[in-house]
Amino acid sequence: MSTNKEQSFIAENGITLGIIGLALLVVLGVGLPRWVGDSESSSGAKISLPQTLSGGLNPADKKSSYDLDVIKKQGATEDQLDTFIKQSAAGAKTEDRNVSKALGFSMASRTYISKDMKKSVLIRAFAGDGSAYYGGGEVSNVRDNVCYSSADQQTGQTQATCSHATDDVTVQATATSKKEAAKYADEIFKKLA
Repeated sequence: MSTNKEQSFIAENGITLGIIGLALLVVLGVGLPRWVGDSESSSGAKISLPQTLSGGLNPADKKSSYDLDVIKKQGATEDQLDTFIKQSAAGAKTEDRNVSKALGFSMASRTYISKDMKKSVLIRAFAGDGSAYYGGGEVSNVRDNVCYSSADQQTGQTQATCSHATDDVTVQATATSKKEAAKYADEIFKKLA
């Protein structure tokens, strides 16, 4: 049975948890067409994501990225934070390995957060073309990105995912707006391309 403190931690961090949950949908949207169809896109290139993003965002899988006072004010304990970090890191590592094996090219994913946990961005990068991915919702172009947004049916919060792709590299960023998602997709794409 969950306590009020656990419920408060989850409720107050819904955006971050929602983005992590959305990650699975992104993998299926990119991976399913590849599993069923063409598997000629094979690249041995290793994808590495940076330790930080602009705007003061740091990896959600590192304890130093969190303000422990904020965590405690939200009713969570340091042990709960440690468990959350370990589970998130293990899940991302397993997903990256499994998707990379299934798709035949390297993939890396990482969630970045602000110290106060009010802002988060999920980054996925593939050493291959994932430009055919469409996750549903309203579609538009933002600079060199194809973006879509949709509202989470449970929380009502809007999330946007933007993809910046070539034949060799695809970067997807998920954030609270298309503008923000496109900014981070471009930032990572420039580092990888």
